[in-house]
Amino acid sequence: MFLDKRSLEIIKVLLKYPHLKSKDLEEKLSLSRRQITYSIEKANGWLETNGLPVIQRNNTGAFILNQKVQNYFAEQMQETCWENETDYIPTEQERSLMIILYLIDTSEEVSLAHLMDLLKVSKNTALSDVKLAIKYLASFKLTITYSRMRGYCILGDEMVVRKLIRVLVMDILEMYHGSDYMDELLGERKKTIFDLVREMEQLLNLKYTDQSLEVLSYVIAFNLSRAQNNQYLPKKSTTLYSDIQDTREYRIAQQILEAHMNVSEVDRSWLILQFLMANIQQSGVYEFEETQLKEAVEQVICLFEDKVFIRVSNQRVLMERLFMHLRPAYYRSKYHLNLEVDSYEGFIRGDDNLLILFNIIQEIIYPIEELLQVKFPQNELALLTFLFGTELVNQGISLKNKTVAVVVCANGLTISRLLKHTLKDLFPDFVFTETLSSREFSNYTNRYDIAFTSVPVVTDKLSFLVDPLMSENEKIGLKRQVYQKIGLYDDEAVRRIMEVVKQYSQVTDEDGLEQALHQVVLANQSETKVLPDQNALPDLNSYFAPDAIQMIDSAKDWKEALILACAPLLNRGIITAGYIDTLISENDTEEAYSFLGDTMAIPHASVEKGVLSDGFALLILKKPVQFRNQKQIRIITPLAILNQSVHLKAIIQLNQLAEDDSAISNLLAAEDLSVVRKIIKEASKINV
Repeated sequence: MFLDKRSLEIIKVLLKYPHLKSKDLEEKLSLSRRQITYSIEKANGWLETNGLPVIQRNNTGAFILNQKVQNYFAEQMQETCWENETDYIPTEQERSLMIILYLIDTSEEVSLAHLMDLLKVSKNTALSDVKLAIKYLASFKLTITYSRMRGYCILGDEMVVRKLIRVLVMDILEMYHGSDYMDELLGERKKTIFDLVREMEQLLNLKYTDQSLEVLSYVIAFNLSRAQNNQYLPKKSTTLYSDIQDTREYRIAQQILEAHMNVSEVDRSWLILQFLMANIQQSGVYEFEETQLKEAVEQVICLFEDKVFIRVSNQRVLMERLFMHLRPAYYRSKYHLNLEVDSYEGFIRGDDNLLILFNIIQEIIYPIEELLQVKFPQNELALLTFLFGTELVNQGISLKNKTVAVVVCANGLTISRLLKHTLKDLFPDFVFTETLSSREFSNYTNRYDIAFTSVPVVTDKLSFLVDPLMSENEKIGLKRQVYQKIGLYDDEAVRRIMEVVKQYSQVTDEDGLEQALHQVVLANQSETKVLPDQNALPDLNSYFAPDAIQMIDSAKDWKEALILACAPLLNRGIITAGYIDTLISENDTEEAYSFLGDTMAIPHASVEKGVLSDGFALLILKKPVQFRNQKQIRIITPLAILNQSVHLKAIIQLNQLAEDDSAISNLLAAEDLSVVRKIIKEASKINV
């Protein structure tokens, strides 16, 4: 294996300037982060082959060359050949990719002699490379076959082959002289296709990023080869791409492709989709057609502001920038054609502040995920992290100056979410990252300054033991305790105010006055905010179907009561029978599990345990049943939550109902279901 020129150049730079980071190398060598990562991997492969220590990175992300490597190249630098360009022989993996792309592109019979000539290798090496190519294609459920009539060819789903083209183009472009290899395959076709792509760019009045433009041009070229070689996409794909027909790309590309090339409607739609997925650097168009996506992007910006406690100074500019990035990411995600590399995410995991921001983006992206009906891929989230990170820098904000908090809760998902919401409301100026179980927390290595936990934990950071369901007085006490610990609050101020008040008035309830003053001072310590879209979330009443509420005199035990309470959900197909078994199993413990107030149980479990849809049920017993933890329960409210991102408002209203002694008394005293429904409707009017 030879060391290619780019990898060699990186080593030379690191020898001259030790402890550079990836960003520094990008600027010095005008390379992308992905190219840097790829070349470092190549260099490490060469170093290992030659018995030398590989290039490593320290905890700050800086590259480190071992002294043995420095000594080796110091000796080489004394020879004149060091400055000459090193010849490069592609690795086995690279040759296998070259074979696959060659077979995808050609319509002619391919013999072993063709491959030997293509790769400039021996017969045995060519056969070995074909085996490696077959192994690579197996993960895509494609294969390479050979016959005397047709030679070597690729067999399998044509749609998979088309998706693979993009993967191959991106990987081969990272190879040394990879573009030269693809240019050789395309020959005279290259200029025609590349001119067509640039014409599209001008007519669309936008500018693709340099990398996107290059990838897009090759992808279009090799896709056209397939279409013109009678390798057709299935006709059923026509309906799949019907949603792109309202875009400017579709209207303009239709005209160009019809004028220049004779391809099917399905192939035209597929080619146009490639344009929609290409990253945009600059656009003269601000009225794109995806109105639902625009609304989702606006929501994400509002959630971002709320999460990091800032107000974006120029929302319109951020909206345009974010929309331009998310539009191609939207189409990539929708059609499962996302970035396959992991270098972006890997880079983020080496930077604590970027990782915090990455976790925040994971939480606030849900409006777009709901629109797509798919999870946003990690690398797309990583790119968004860089974009939002730039916005924070533009506003002069650093997460280094923010208090970062984690929540550790041993209760179920719903109680954990409720606790996190309560804490975010109490401390809106903190950045809350993850909600962890105690086991997850014991192995947690990401940055945090404060841990709020429902169970005792071992940590060298500030930690506060909290009850997941706190009263108002407990909330004030916690807020006071936290701000005192971090040096933002002093009891002395309240005592001085008390003395002044007592000088000029008669105080009949000193304890009450002191408590009220603490509340006022603490309220001024931070600004409480409400999510802009909170009122759009479904309320408590919307989760109860007409037949979901029952009233009975008694049950044999808590297990029978739980089964009866779940019956409406089971009958309506909201849960499976296995979900009820899970609820019984998880509540068959002496630990406090899912309870609100003194008389209400809210048994629930995660989606994969048997939740098919969203819904709550309510069972009121005249005589209480005793759970394993000795709680005497008269109200059982089983919860089935499929959509984890919209139920929070209803849960908060349910919690407030459970803490309202008057409302609970009225529920327990009710003789008619209409009274119960009225109480629930009133609870649903509470603003949260």
